[in-house]
Amino acid sequence: MRLLVVLYFLLASARVAAQNFTVQADKIIGPDGKEFIIRGVNVNGPHWPWNRPTAPDADLITNVWKFNTVRVNCFPSLKGTFPQNNVNLDEIVSTFTGRKVVVQLENHDFTGKYPADAQLEELKIWWVDLANRFKGNPYVWFNVMNEPGTGATVPETWKTAHEAVVKAIRGTGATNVIVLDEHGFGQGNGFRDGVANSAVLTHGPYFTKAYANIAFSLHLYSTWIYGQSRLEAYFDEAKKRGLSVHVGEFGAAEGYGKAVAADLFRVALARNLGTAVWQWDGSDTHDLTRGTTRGGGWEVNRRDGSLPTNLSFVGNLIWKANRGELQAGSADFTLRGPWLYNGSFEENLDEWFNWGNAEVEQNSTNARAGRNNLKVSSGGAGGGCGQPVYLTPGQTYVVRAWGRNARQASPATDLGVQYKVGNGPTQYAVLRFSEAEYAFKRTEFTLPTGVSEATVYVWKGDAANTFYADDLQVFLKNEEAVTGTDPDPDAGGTLFPNPTDGGEITVPLLGSGRPTFTLTSSEGRYVPVAVNFPDAKTARLRFGTVSPGVYLLRAWRGGQPVLVRKVVVR
Repeated sequence: MRLLVVLYFLLASARVAAQNFTVQADKIIGPDGKEFIIRGVNVNGPHWPWNRPTAPDADLITNVWKFNTVRVNCFPSLKGTFPQNNVNLDEIVSTFTGRKVVVQLENHDFTGKYPADAQLEELKIWWVDLANRFKGNPYVWFNVMNEPGTGATVPETWKTAHEAVVKAIRGTGATNVIVLDEHGFGQGNGFRDGVANSAVLTHGPYFTKAYANIAFSLHLYSTWIYGQSRLEAYFDEAKKRGLSVHVGEFGAAEGYGKAVAADLFRVALARNLGTAVWQWDGSDTHDLTRGTTRGGGWEVNRRDGSLPTNLSFVGNLIWKANRGELQAGSADFTLRGPWLYNGSFEENLDEWFNWGNAEVEQNSTNARAGRNNLKVSSGGAGGGCGQPVYLTPGQTYVVRAWGRNARQASPATDLGVQYKVGNGPTQYAVLRFSEAEYAFKRTEFTLPTGVSEATVYVWKGDAANTFYADDLQVFLKNEEAVTGTDPDPDAGGTLFPNPTDGGEITVPLLGSGRPTFTLTSSEGRYVPVAVNFPDAKTARLRFGTVSPGVYLLRAWRGGQPVLVRKVVVR
């Protein structure tokens, strides 16, 4: 009888184990006994600032896009600010886990920092409550803290704070997968100095030895530009250490976001890595669709499973990867502009890092076109801003901009591109502004091979001076060749009427053959354009009613831009 009882409990335990996700070295094994590869997307959760409801999008997320994981962004500290947003977490969980989709809950309160003692106790209480509610549902995973800490040195706090929460969760009896984010805003400092920069690689082996079902998450943003080899090295080292690491966030922004995503998928395809993109809603600059109101994944123009025609560059990669249709070396990975995002500052400082005293003047008389311009104020110190960019080594680029100082500047204000080859010294392609009147300046440079980073920057060294800039542009030299001799992107002459009240614009054609045209807003979103050719030397474009602002018109032949001009809609 005792033997039968023992056998019964052994079989029962085996059945339970088979129903759970288990972390086995660098792999996650699903309830079906097969390796589970995360194909995920971040979505709005309780008290998130964006108010789009998540549960009603379940069919779009799972059946149309084929995501098998949603990372639910929770912001407990904003309960008083956004009390009404996606508060029914049970509905979100039941809706998705009922479809056997993993729901990875995460706490966003400590992004870029670590909780103090009292905050850590509150965090433990929050997680204990969730663990008790969902410990019977293996499709619910617990992501302890989003992107904790900053700085190149990994503090011991990463280990102690995470362990306190892990112990609290496991104390409830919950065996669900627990996910620990990398240090340094989740990016592990881009693995630039190896293991020393990585909390996951440093402390991960301790956690996997001490606790079952521990996985880890790396986030990929600007720190990982030109980072394919570093990314390969990071994941190879994680595998050596027996750690299961997936990418819990990566950006879809125009510019550097495309390059980072392309590198990620090249590495992911070769290594079966799990990925989760930021963000389904689309309420910031990381868009899954183009030419839509918010760039959200929910705005696809086809829902029958066929390839939508309004996917962003990154959206296209994800759509095909989720279906097993993405092939390494395919044209899907070919990067095209815009190389710089929001150089007109019509989207305020989106994608720019404020290095001090930088702001956007809205509806300003200092704007060259559109409504806004950059202002770097005096403030008794230097200052400026920068935007990481991905430019193709070996290509010749043009940098041009308008700028002026509030007075004759000494030293002059610098604007341009700074870049490094490997660990070598910083090199510059510089526009230097000392004038007190608006001036247009231009330079060109060829980017060498082996580039490890590149940034478009504005730096005002004259502490008592104020600097104004607008219409910063970076593009391939062959994009400029047909824009005419007039360096002023706001001048008429080439396109007319320009500025326009919308509706129709005429484009004189250069060269032979009819080009195709694209029109993008200042944030990189595509605007539908209808084209007719009244004669061999003219194209007429109709783009209907669009919002006032600055747009970029490109003409393409053979996949290459042959005309780039600014269109101002009043």
